[in-house]
Amino acid sequence: MGFLLFVLYVVLFVTLPMALLAERVGFFLGFGLAASFLFSLRFHGIDRILRRMQAHRIARSQAPILFAQVHEYARRLQIPVPWVARIESPGVNIAAVAFSPRECCLVITEGALRQLSREELAALVGRQMTYLWQGEVYNATWLGQFLACIDLLVSPGSQHHLLHTRRFYPFKVFIRQILLYPLTLLPAFLLRGTQEPVDLDRKAVRLTRRPHELAEAYRKIEALQERFPLAAPFSVRHLFLLPPPTLDPLGRLFFDAEPLLPRIQSLGEFSKNISLVPA
Repeated sequence: MGFLLFVLYVVLFVTLPMALLAERVGFFLGFGLAASFLFSLRFHGIDRILRRMQAHRIARSQAPILFAQVHEYARRLQIPVPWVARIESPGVNIAAVAFSPRECCLVITEGALRQLSREELAALVGRQMTYLWQGEVYNATWLGQFLACIDLLVSPGSQHHLLHTRRFYPFKVFIRQILLYPLTLLPAFLLRGTQEPVDLDRKAVRLTRRPHELAEAYRKIEALQERFPLAAPFSVRHLFLLPPPTLDPLGRLFFDAEPLLPRIQSLGEFSKNISLVPA
């Protein structure tokens, strides 16, 4: 439902002004522009998001344990096996990107592969596989593409125009924060997830049977975030399990994440009330 409202928002935003200016011709022209805009968001969308994350797809031979966990959870959840990509960062984090069940990708940092134990990694992978299974990642991915287009309007130019960019940088920051970012508020509201992170954590625990390992993985993510900050553009921050820190005040205000401590405490309480006998 949220995605359909987002499409309606885009169509009205583009079509309505042109229809008022040129009536029927403007309506059809605006509708065509809106359809072209949505198609451009979808076209090679995952590859473009991975480039913004500075992530690269990897083969099974590069991370056999990770691939085994992904395949096992995909089998249990009866969903297609996602692609796997890696970010060369010492920080610990994980993300999911998807437009459909058969076009999805799990993104993990090098730090997660090195810093987490095998059990903690399995718990973290299970958490994001549960997120893919629920399907809410589709709306988040569309939102990421929309934010990237908004951000592109005021992004710095090429190195050839470096001096020009520096001269007008304060003006671009003003335009970004005052005029352009407010345009993202309604799409962010329409495409936001409907499930609480705590509920997704509990569903993941029912899949993995590893509440303590997931809680420990969360502790490591939070502890290492300041030590090894992950550089991520505004448009992809919300796709990570714990959005990387940002200096952008509007980014922190509208697209920040809930603290992990309450979720860690919830996992501890939840583990006492469920049977940990493997299914």
